[in-house]
Amino acid sequence: MTKSSYQHHNQITERRIIEGFSNLLKETKTVETIRVSEIALASDISRQTFYKYYESKEDFIEQSIAIILDDITKILTNDLEFGYDVIVEMLTYLRNNRDIILPFIHYYPNIDNILTNYIRITVINSTIDNIEDKLEQAYQLPGIYSLEIYITTIKMIITTWLINDEQTSPEKIATYILKSVKI
Repeated sequence: MTKSSYQHHNQITERRIIEGFSNLLKETKTVETIRVSEIALASDISRQTFYKYYESKEDFIEQSIAIILDDITKILTNDLEFGYDVIVEMLTYLRNNRDIILPFIHYYPNIDNILTNYIRITVINSTIDNIEDKLEQAYQLPGIYSLEIYITTIKMIITTWLINDEQTSPEKIATYILKSVKI
């Protein structure tokens, strides 16, 4: 097996494990009550295979969220000023992976803080010049409050869309985001 086909096989297996875990969460199991053996069974792998990839259930969850956020980061780095096209691409990714992402949003403790911090870091690391000054001017509030309004608005539009509104297109949601946030 070549290195690239081995990596592809690993990505497929990791995806199956994430999907299996997400399906367990959808069955109204809590994160705390799900056992590794159940994740393995739902993913159609052995416990041994699970432990080949992850040290523990907690390690798996952290890595799963990191994989999703890394995928989003790869998209967003195509345009660090977050123009319409890159936002649509990111939203399309979220929509295409909704079945995996939604259970994390619903059932993973602390996901709200993870999303808030991810958006904060992404915005701060953007190539938008003087972002804090621009936010202060746009919202007419001190920077710390302006940044929180900006972050919360983005997070709420995206999570509301994923949870409640699978009919609206990524293009329309991108328009909502760009109309709602000010810079």
